[in-house]
Amino acid sequence: MSDIVVNRTGIEAYYTSVRERHVFNTATDLVIGTSVEFDDTQELRTCKPYAGGKFAGIVCHTDDHVYDETANTKTVKAPATVSLLSKGNMWVIAGEAVKAGDQAGLDSTGKFVLAATGTKINAHFETAAAANEE
Repeated sequence: MSDIVVNRTGIEAYYTSVRERHVFNTATDLVIGTSVEFDDTQELRTCKPYAGGKFAGIVCHTDDHVYDETANTKTVKAPATVSLLSKGNMWVIAGEAVKAGDQAGLDSTGKFVLAATGTKINAHFETAAAANEE
């Protein structure tokens, strides 16, 4: 399996009335579609890449950012204000093989994995994917 990704990561999969988006500041570059945690060392409503802290959400793609697009990822350069999805449907990259209906979790680096492998989050995979696929 190749590491080529169709770049939908960070885009809402479909609209639903059950969704929550929040705006946070970041002092760290963030990749669209990745998980973030609250940054308690900064001011209120600040986030950073997930590293085992309190899960805040997934960095959303928005049209008002200037992205650094390399290696098939889109990075929001800090300092910036980012939109996070904490409830809803989002395209992400699976950190390991998953199937539809599997409970989602995060590993210590913030990859989306099975809840049994990582820290359980209130989410599930709607489709099957191999490792490193959407």
